[in-house]
Amino acid sequence: MRGPAGFDVKNRRARIYGTGDNPLCWAPLPTIGLAAANMLRNPGAILNRGIFICPVMHATQNILLSTLETVLDTKFTVEQVDIAKINKHSKIALDRGDFANAMKGFALSNQFYEEDCGNHFRHMAENELVGIETMSVEEAVRDAIKRYGEDCPIVESMFNVEPCEI
Repeated sequence: MRGPAGFDVKNRRARIYGTGDNPLCWAPLPTIGLAAANMLRNPGAILNRGIFICPVMHATQNILLSTLETVLDTKFTVEQVDIAKINKHSKIALDRGDFANAMKGFALSNQFYEEDCGNHFRHMAENELVGIETMSVEEAVRDAIKRYGEDCPIVESMFNVEPCEI
């Protein structure tokens, strides 16, 4: 709701990175909180290892956009963003030691760039282990709008990410 997913709900704008079809593994903040609380209640099951959760299955930017437009009964203005360029410039920035610009770009390309994505771990999700139920994209969108409102302001620096200067 704040912008890093590429959606400005308040102003009905969307930034679609690359094709918009890269599978996403996202969890609403309340779900992350519930998972953390459940892990603290039963730490033995997850002790000394990482755990993946993915309660919103089958999400992509294009599916999120379609769902937002359906739920809000409106169309969004869509801007296509060259995620390959963001990724390429981030690698150059990293090589130059410009860590701030590199990490900002990698935060997006890690999720949205099909060629260099670190987001394909749905098969590793252990939702049941930490008491997390799966939900549809529509359920997640409706919940986010109910929780944060349609007028939720975005964080511009997280919404308007462009390739860093090289």
